[in-house]
Amino acid sequence: MVSSRVAERVAAYVIREGVIDAEGRERLARYVSRPPFAERQARLCRDGRVAFRLGHPKPTGKTHLFLDPLTFLRRVTSQIPPLGMNLV
Repeated sequence: MVSSRVAERVAAYVIREGVIDAEGRERLARYVSRPPFAERQARLCRDGRVAFRLGHPKPTGKTHLFLDPLTFLRRVTSQIPPLGMNLV
């Protein structure tokens, strides 16, 4: 996953230097503004846990992960690379 800061730098370079055409810039803008998962995948349950719908069922048939809010945030934020990490 590309951090937003890196994506902004790449987008600024591409736009400033004219590396891609208008259609390519539009695709790039849509790509860098996309969230890490669809909003409809996560729901707050009545018991306070977060139900996260998996993209594909597990071999066991499991379709959702049920996590307490802090664990959910920990797992989502663990996907953010350290500042300055080269991902390209």
